[in-house]
Amino acid sequence: MQSSQVTEAKEVILFPEDIEFQTLFSNVLKASLSPNSILFAFQKKLDEKTWELTAWDIENKKEEVLFDAPFGTQWESLQWSKDSKKILLTIRKGDKLQYLIWNVQENEAEPCVKTPCTLDFLGTDISQPMFSPANSQEILFSKVVAGSPTLQKTDYVARQGITTIEEDTVTPEMLPSGIESPDRKKLAFVNDSRLMVFFFETKRQVLLGTFTQVPKSLSWLLNEHVFFSSGDSINVAELDTRGASNIVQLGTFKNAELSWNPEQKSLFVLSEGKFLVSEKLLP
Repeated sequence: MQSSQVTEAKEVILFPEDIEFQTLFSNVLKASLSPNSILFAFQKKLDEKTWELTAWDIENKKEEVLFDAPFGTQWESLQWSKDSKKILLTIRKGDKLQYLIWNVQENEAEPCVKTPCTLDFLGTDISQPMFSPANSQEILFSKVVAGSPTLQKTDYVARQGITTIEEDTVTPEMLPSGIESPDRKKLAFVNDSRLMVFFFETKRQVLLGTFTQVPKSLSWLLNEHVFFSSGDSINVAELDTRGASNIVQLGTFKNAELSWNPEQKSLFVLSEGKFLVSEKLLP
């Protein structure tokens, strides 16, 4: 918060009134921060029709090209494994989807480092692949068997051992999708145009604010603040000990996507191809 809005200093973080941002790259289409905040995966524009996938080490400022997309290839989605060691890229060419997996935090002797592993051996009728939370060398995916969708699991390196997961072992998510706080006690999420926080222990929901443009790109700062964008405004909401909230605008960027890095103590912003980093926001 800014100094004019402070009630008790122990409850708030003071942000500079005019935060400085530095442009790091100018050709970034997508940016995805690893769960451990060490790497960014970028989709970078090469020209009007081609792009590449890179991995950028934030601390060492080292970038590695993982994939040069063939002409006509479209980026569909990217996800990280829970242990931050692997990424799963979904691409499309025409009406065909392909799934590529890289091991980005292991030595070159490990599989899927320089050359990606693929899920081609599973056929073309799978959907919604994702890393197993318990083992990032296993992939969960949906496949229609005997007319019914089933959840299956396989080791994509060994390319064998496909297992069907029984329905009664799958726990449905009862909460809306959102971002869990670092202490795992709260969930920030968006409901229509409202920014909300759910407390797991008390099952209580708190409204942080209602906006004319839907909040997006949520990211926790420690456990009591949430960064988000709304329209062209990037903001931070403070959830204080009384359950109330304060909201401060930090800057203006078009179509901003936000990522907080706790190691650098800085906010990364992707806006119209430019990838920027703020000055340090914490001591």
